[in-house]
Amino acid sequence: MKKVWALVTALALMLALAVGASAAVPKKPSEFAYAYDYDGSVLSGSTLDTIAQYGAALEDATGIQAVAVVVDFLDGQDPADYATDLINTWGIGQKGENNGVVVLLARGDRKIQIGTGKGLDRVLSGSKCGDLIDDNIDYFADNKFDKGMLNLYEDVCRYLARAKGKTLSLSQGASDSGYNGGYDSAYGGSGSYGGYDEGGFDLFEFILGVIFVYIVICVLFNALAPNRGGCLSYFFMGWLFGRGNRRRPPRGPRPPMGGGGGGRSF
Repeated sequence: MKKVWALVTALALMLALAVGASAAVPKKPSEFAYAYDYDGSVLSGSTLDTIAQYGAALEDATGIQAVAVVVDFLDGQDPADYATDLINTWGIGQKGENNGVVVLLARGDRKIQIGTGKGLDRVLSGSKCGDLIDDNIDYFADNKFDKGMLNLYEDVCRYLARAKGKTLSLSQGASDSGYNGGYDSAYGGSGSYGGYDEGGFDLFEFILGVIFVYIVICVLFNALAPNRGGCLSYFFMGWLFGRGNRRRPPRGPRPPMGGGGGGRSF
């Protein structure tokens, strides 16, 4: 009998802890928005407006809903679980698609998290979430939370749109929100950062030239020395040691892709 009461007590405690953890997540807002500042002092009015424009553009182009949420503390919850609870409790994303995203900042706990629905696990993996956060982590470390959330949210929207083969349709005000386009240019976009002067050194033409010369040399070596393992083996002297024609052992299976988002402390 004592064992039964001990089991019941343990189950009651576990239930109480689960209910307490769920209560830490804010209730679903009565009106939908792309950003919620429960701290009340982080996101400026202009940032809220810009996030709304990016969020609407992303949803129009891809159907993905991305919501920025700022809280003070997580009340002991794991940031990844907290972000997932927000997606599930609020119903973020299209029904049946599970394509919701939460960009979560816990200012008091000094944690930043990107949470994703199951439908985006392979599009926005945990490692990619970490990369996006790392690109903006200095803002959060310097307590520039407003700027950090704005840039991170923009990066997430731009990446998701590009991953889906779509272009975000933004107003001029949104595109000039202080984000200099560096992320866009790094992925082949139309941002002005990283451009080259027409009269200066053209790295692209130089690379094309190197590739052309390399192809010509490979054709010549393959014609003159077909049994020496090809151009690469010749250049690295593999033929000299008799390794030019050895086959490399088959590679093992690739590890499964991660997902579910990623986070950082700062």
